[in-house]
Amino acid sequence: MYMRSKQWRQEIAFIAIVFLQCLPAVTSSQSSINSVRSKLSKEELRWIQGDKEIASWLSIYRDEKTAVEKIRAKADWRRQLGKVSMADCARGFGTDGFTVCLESLHDRDGNAIVYSHGLPRGTESQIRAQTIYLQERVLANSKNNVASSLTVIDCTQPSFRIPDGTLKRGGIDVISTYYPWSTFGATVFIGVPKPVQSLFKLTKPLFPKETFERFRFADTKRDLIEYIPADQLPTSWGGRAFWSLRMYTTQRCLVEGTLCRPAPRDL
Repeated sequence: MYMRSKQWRQEIAFIAIVFLQCLPAVTSSQSSINSVRSKLSKEELRWIQGDKEIASWLSIYRDEKTAVEKIRAKADWRRQLGKVSMADCARGFGTDGFTVCLESLHDRDGNAIVYSHGLPRGTESQIRAQTIYLQERVLANSKNNVASSLTVIDCTQPSFRIPDGTLKRGGIDVISTYYPWSTFGATVFIGVPKPVQSLFKLTKPLFPKETFERFRFADTKRDLIEYIPADQLPTSWGGRAFWSLRMYTTQRCLVEGTLCRPAPRDL
């Protein structure tokens, strides 16, 4: 019992440290976005997700010159990796650890909703592809100027663990380097034992107020109604929104012109 409690503290603390590194989001003016876009080549623009990604970079690097440098580095990285599609991610939905953007659904603040079934499993390249695809779908789906999401992490799954080197390189490092704004939204941890929640609350003095408030807890998915309107909450989570992982996988593959097997499970 004590060892399990200790393990939970380690896992929650690690994720908290990752999120603590983020900066507050700052809204960028359209003129700044236009100015940065004018400095990028057509090829560079091809490998980023339009004005929303430019605004997201500017929300962190307020200096346009720095933002342009970061965007160029990101575009070059994406160009070298090439196309990433649902076909690259679908196989991960058959494991006990994956992440997915619940496209068309939003929380009460207009943020895209990301669901993490534990933490992603797979090789470094598989996790990297899943991370890229997820972040690009969040950019396409967020209603806000700066792309952000409400991330729901099911901590009851066996794959919820202290991140190993593969997950760090394929997921955490990719996000911190190429999608750093993704930490602007809140994270809801599902299934964390009450004693561990109480211990985590004791760390409040160590966090900036804005950062600490991004961490939330829920006993079950049905408790997410506090953060997600009923018409945006999947029916399998107690809401009224029909959202199927199987259908989503198939639809994205059809849109992208790729072949992949339907997801073997639903939410």
